[in-house]
Amino acid sequence: MKILVYLDRSNFLWPPRNIPMPMPPTHFCKMCGNPIPASIVVNGKTVYRSSRVNCFDCVPYGQGLQGPHETRLRPDRVCRECGANYTYTRNATHDLCLRCKRKRFVAKRKRLIIERLGGKCCVCGYDRCTGALECHHRDPDQKEYIIGAGYGTKLMELWKEVDKCVLLCSNCHREFHAGLINLPA
Repeated sequence: MKILVYLDRSNFLWPPRNIPMPMPPTHFCKMCGNPIPASIVVNGKTVYRSSRVNCFDCVPYGQGLQGPHETRLRPDRVCRECGANYTYTRNATHDLCLRCKRKRFVAKRKRLIIERLGGKCCVCGYDRCTGALECHHRDPDQKEYIIGAGYGTKLMELWKEVDKCVLLCSNCHREFHAGLINLPA
């Protein structure tokens, strides 16, 4: 047989008031070994130590690790493509510097754009060098941004802009702006 008990919660206070919160266990500074206080007052505000590992004497509030303690950064690495030394501070392992990563990203985006626009110049059919192929907006008044400057845009937003363009080689693009040729319909 089950007995149901209903509690009247109207006289309960939650969270409990006037009950002192337990103090967290004392932590010790990794640099000097002194105990880290649970909180300090900075500019009239109480700052709690939360997950602090160094005391406020070794690393003052708001300054972070400086000077000789920068050894937490990973040692210099050598970029696989350009051979430049760089420091990567995150936990993941990478073998390219940021400059080479960006170059790869931009080249990949350009390949995708060229494939979407047909892969060759719409006037003369040139397709040997992707560096010589350029996007030209059919109607400059509908241009929202320059495609080459859209490095951080999402792919769907980029496709909306690319669909307003035609693919021209460098020579045909210059000749079009000089008024020597017209775009095919």
